[in-house]
Amino acid sequence: MSLLGRTAAVAALALAGAVVWSMPAGATSTATGVVDAASAFQSGQTVYVSPGAQDDLTTAEADQIEAQIRSTGYPYYVAVMTRTEAGGLSSNATLDSLAQQTRRQGAYVLWMSEGDQTAFRAGDTGTPVSAVATKTYAEVGSQGAFTTISQFIGTTAPVLTGSGSADGGSSGGSGGSGTGWLWLLGLGALGGGGAWWAIRKSKKATAERTALVRRTVDEDVTSFGEEVVRLDVDDPRLDEAGRADAQRALDSYERAKGYAATMERPEDAGRVTAELEDGRFALASATARLEGRPLPERRPPCFVDPRHGPSTEDVEWAPQGGAPRPVPVCAACALTLRSGGLPQPREIEMAGGQRVPYWQGGQTYAPYAGGYYSRTADVLPMLFMGTMMASMFSPGPVIINNDPSQGGGADNGGWGGGDFGGGGWGGGDFGGGGDFGGGGDF
Repeated sequence: MSLLGRTAAVAALALAGAVVWSMPAGATSTATGVVDAASAFQSGQTVYVSPGAQDDLTTAEADQIEAQIRSTGYPYYVAVMTRTEAGGLSSNATLDSLAQQTRRQGAYVLWMSEGDQTAFRAGDTGTPVSAVATKTYAEVGSQGAFTTISQFIGTTAPVLTGSGSADGGSSGGSGGSGTGWLWLLGLGALGGGGAWWAIRKSKKATAERTALVRRTVDEDVTSFGEEVVRLDVDDPRLDEAGRADAQRALDSYERAKGYAATMERPEDAGRVTAELEDGRFALASATARLEGRPLPERRPPCFVDPRHGPSTEDVEWAPQGGAPRPVPVCAACALTLRSGGLPQPREIEMAGGQRVPYWQGGQTYAPYAGGYYSRTADVLPMLFMGTMMASMFSPGPVIINNDPSQGGGADNGGWGGGDFGGGGWGGGDFGGGGDFGGGGDF
């Protein structure tokens, strides 16, 4: 069966299934705390206390934590619940599930209890902070949820916000401002090299990776802009549907340009390339109408170079570094392959200046590639089989949110097995097997 020999219903089902969290073996559907917390976070709440954990964090204390979070200006998501309400999951699995279901960038903080036993876990989507959570819990965990959570926020906020101040963002609790400098001194002894420097190093590495991907993205946006600028929405040869296609292509270009200009991490590239894919299809449709040709089929972009626009057929091929499989290609690339030639692939720049085919870009470029193929995400594992991106797209599809009411483009797309697995969010705690806090579960 060809890559596109799938029904729309199957594709829709695959995409919908990616949004549902798959519980680990042994877990049950009683994890109402996780579902309710994620729902609260998506609605704008920053602190969620489950009904069974009201004694762990009172309403007044939750209000103080919320105020502390607001003062930092950084997205923290704090959940306090019992293990029973988490469906019997471990605290690590619960934290990971919270992040998967909420699907927002930021720091996730979990206090879990069962009887007189407690656990504390925290992780951030872009900057490693789990070591800080470990130290916080070891030092003040016995003082309860409020002190532990407040201390953690007060310690990490200066680093996550880049303020550099040890007492910033700690108005809500006893451990935030007054002892923040002591915690920063303590960080120097963590992990041999020091957690503080590890965080700084991670931020620098993310910035360098982002700069690489941004150059590639800018090239793609410019290339599309040079084509779309020739479109005239008011061309008399276009009927109403044709003008709509032309306007859609122009709008996609503007959105892609805006997303590229505000990229903060490699994962943001998926927003840009998802828009470019949609815009190129609209451009191909408008051009077909102008030339009196049949409208193009909605297929994935040409695998050789997504800038070629929608593919026209599937051809058996083993791209450099990959395994033989049917890949979607444009008419020109199909002709080249059938004649025994090798089409010129889209090359990207790696650290050190080396240029390689984009499918060999690994974790850094996985969001870039995934955005282009987000509408056919169920074929991603097969499409990138044998390449350096293969593990990033298995087993789960990429989730791209194109709902204009939510800003269009990608919404923290997941890169392999859920939003916080595989290629994940770069230098953060999720998907990398970090300890997520202190002391083990109960």
